[in-house]
Amino acid sequence: MAKNFVGELRRTQVLEYGPGAIIDFRAGTQGGGPVSLVAAGLEFWDLTAGPPFPNNFQTISEPRLERRLNVKGFRLPPVDDRDKDTDPKKSWLMGARFPAWLQCPKCNEIKLARKWDNEPGDPSRWCIKCSTKEKRRIHVVPTRFVTACERGHLDEFPWQWWLSRAEHSSKCTGNGKMKMVNRGSMGLAGLFLECLSPECNASVSMEGVFSQNTLKNLGCKGRRPWLSGQNENCNATPRVIQRGASNLYFPQTVSALSIPPWSDKLQELIGVRWSEVVDAPRHERKVLLRVFSDKFKLHLNMTLDDVLDEIENRINFLDRPERKNLKQDEYKNLFDGEVDQTPLYNRHQEFEVCQQRMPDRLKPYFTKLAKVVRLREVRALKSFSRIYEPASDEDPGQANLCGLSSTSLNWLPAVEVRGEGIFFALNEHRVAAWEKDPEVQKRAQQVNDAFKQSIAGKHGENLSNEFNISARLLLLHTLSHALMKNLSLECGYETASIRERIYEESGSSQMAGVLIYTSSSDSEGTLGGLARQAESDFFERAFNGALKSIGWCSSDPLCINGITSTSETYNLAACHSCMLVPETSCEMFNRFLDRMMLIGSYDGSVRGYFEGLISESH
Repeated sequence: MAKNFVGELRRTQVLEYGPGAIIDFRAGTQGGGPVSLVAAGLEFWDLTAGPPFPNNFQTISEPRLERRLNVKGFRLPPVDDRDKDTDPKKSWLMGARFPAWLQCPKCNEIKLARKWDNEPGDPSRWCIKCSTKEKRRIHVVPTRFVTACERGHLDEFPWQWWLSRAEHSSKCTGNGKMKMVNRGSMGLAGLFLECLSPECNASVSMEGVFSQNTLKNLGCKGRRPWLSGQNENCNATPRVIQRGASNLYFPQTVSALSIPPWSDKLQELIGVRWSEVVDAPRHERKVLLRVFSDKFKLHLNMTLDDVLDEIENRINFLDRPERKNLKQDEYKNLFDGEVDQTPLYNRHQEFEVCQQRMPDRLKPYFTKLAKVVRLREVRALKSFSRIYEPASDEDPGQANLCGLSSTSLNWLPAVEVRGEGIFFALNEHRVAAWEKDPEVQKRAQQVNDAFKQSIAGKHGENLSNEFNISARLLLLHTLSHALMKNLSLECGYETASIRERIYEESGSSQMAGVLIYTSSSDSEGTLGGLARQAESDFFERAFNGALKSIGWCSSDPLCINGITSTSETYNLAACHSCMLVPETSCEMFNRFLDRMMLIGSYDGSVRGYFEGLISESH
């Protein structure tokens, strides 16, 4: 075990705390001290978790997602092999200490990490003066403030510059010693940075440190500590942010389900060599695949020429323009239901859907109900942003997105999960008629205008014109949240372990469906409790419970009138009591919710999609 080991992450957490993210650990000896790191860029994976792609054994393939992201494959975050007969250094990810300024919790002194006491190989640091006094090791902690800009750069808080703003600071001898103390007042007004030089004694309040233009005169230095400190030219204004703030790192992940034909035995046998096969001419493909010819014959009863013909068909299928929208093909496969079991190579290992009978009472509102017995999802980390969240995972050319590596790589980090779930589609004709209602359109337009205004301010006017929040999206997303909250009570899974996938589109490529699923990184997937809720009687009970739960909110009448969501202009009639779910469950950061789209208004001015069912229940 290496001496600089600081802690562990679950494999799926690597996508949440990818390159450029600040991660807190407790490491070291004698109780362990807090250590804060910024995760290193992807090029460092080859140094500590080699060999390089595509020869690394922890590599996966998903052809549709590879084409969407223009990569050759994906690497799984490395697992810890310390219990195996391998070099433990080859199973780690690297990070760099950030921030470098540390504070003693006892004497409140602030100084750089190298100036605190330490032991070789121990990443934690401690205050020798306070440790001697207390007769135990007093570990110092990372300071709470850092700076970042909207282009993703990250830097230390300018402590000495901030202290120079104080009166009499011109007398300071410049020894760099300082401390931060609380003088009793609440908030930042009572927090003071003081110089420890006896000739100076300068002191300045931290009030106003989070103002948007506080560091305007300093400018951004373009630092990227996750990429070996490689700097960029930057004209953005840096902002002070708390080290643990949620807006310091927004990972942009893109995911895809493994659907026919990409979920069959043939694709499994080709595996990560798919991209190599696709790039090669047909005669070279035969050479590449010859090593698998016995397996093709044994498992698929196919000759090598049969396999080459099928690969050609799949490449042509991927090249069609309509394949760019990953959800279109998923929706079609989920909507169509049962998988064709012939020919042999079309037997799907990672995708199984069984159509269910729709309850008679719900037939006017739904057209499809399906039990998703088995599914595989690949989630890839594409990039990240700071300050402002990415506008949309589906937009390929967003502004202000940050790179995960200093050079362009032909792979991205990803995880694969397996699970089960429920798929349902609304009655397209009924939805189309309902969303033409003027009052319904008015509410949707209110959310859409707020969203466009926000996107224009963050990402530019051109980008804001590409997105539209429709009544259909509000309906599907709100219904998804209502069902997720109720299904967690019915099937035993926590709400945080259930996820949604919204299929929404108008026009020629109409979609109006929702996949609610749960998944696990274990190769066997989950236990089937959620999929069982798709059976007719169970689904009707779950749906009735969901509709009943949002018919009246404990925050009404404030919630139904949108007063509780005034700080979140992307929501209308929605609040924590009735609609919001854990962030891990929601595709859209708990935005674009309005339960009035489901149940209508109490005075009847807005017609809800399920208004007839509400009337029946009364």
